[in-house]
Amino acid sequence: MLAAATLFWCYVWWRARVNGPRSAILIAALGVAVDWTAETTLILAGNAGYATFAPLAFFLTGAIANGLYTVAGIQLTLATPLGARSRAYAALMWSAGMLLSAGAILSLSLVTALATAELFALFIPWCVWLRYRLA
Repeated sequence: MLAAATLFWCYVWWRARVNGPRSAILIAALGVAVDWTAETTLILAGNAGYATFAPLAFFLTGAIANGLYTVAGIQLTLATPLGARSRAYAALMWSAGMLLSAGAILSLSLVTALATAELFALFIPWCVWLRYRLA
């Protein structure tokens, strides 16, 4: 839950720096709501109901929430003045987000796991770079 809230804060900060579209924040907020619904479902299910609710929760967080975060991130990227190399990096990063969602939709856990690893490996440095680029 903290990760979703932190990502949302990052998007709000980013949008303010580049005067990006408000729709990006609305889409990201919807992603947070879906993410929190999935996580709350798992918490409330407990050990006994975990196996029953886990597929739905993982679909919600992997396919839907991540897809919404990716769309919002793409909108913010398009609103950010970037050079060709930065745009290429962002395209690679957001393609990992799309692949993660596709893997979750198709229940391809290896694809989802690999795309998650790629997305995080690219997104964390991106956030640090944005901090210095847009400060």
